[in-house]
Amino acid sequence: MKYPKKQKNKKINSQNSGFIVLLTVVIASIVLTMVMGISSIAVKQMTLTAGAKEGSRALFAADAGIECALYWDVNRKTTNNTSYFDSKNIPPQIINCGGNPYSIFAPFKITAPSPPSLTNTDYDSYQFDLNLSQGCAKVTVFKNYPLDTDPPPSGDNIIDITKELYTQVESRGYNVPCSSLLLNPLPSIMVERGIRTYY
Repeated sequence: MKYPKKQKNKKINSQNSGFIVLLTVVIASIVLTMVMGISSIAVKQMTLTAGAKEGSRALFAADAGIECALYWDVNRKTTNNTSYFDSKNIPPQIINCGGNPYSIFAPFKITAPSPPSLTNTDYDSYQFDLNLSQGCAKVTVFKNYPLDTDPPPSGDNIIDITKELYTQVESRGYNVPCSSLLLNPLPSIMVERGIRTYY
């Protein structure tokens, strides 16, 4: 009489083991889905962190370019007591930033108004590239730059700019060397940050 009871117990154990396998597969699927979701979030966070790091490099490069241009325009003068960014100088002028010499590209005249509400005027543009250990800055210095500081009178879209001429320095910083900007295709993670100042 004990023998049939043993058979019945074996049958119950066989049914339980099938349920356990099903439960294990369901739990494993849930855990796998959670791991994949967390991994996806982690990869996105790493990409954002890398982008922020590269953005900081580009911003620091742009800031270095602005500081270099301001130093050589305001604080240092040539032998004839003019700015290094002056059309009286015979280009190319050599400036030194961070211990490295840089040539200022020959000035060229621009006649287009900027912004459009101003009358046409000629202003000089000077450029140089600042190569840094972790990035690059392309710097442009505009002399006698027209700046629209006051809104035009109603019904008049042209402003007399004879007393509104400034120097504008624009620096575009990159997280890659200047030589990489000439590559085709461009580097996969290239970030640009810009700074502009008037005085």
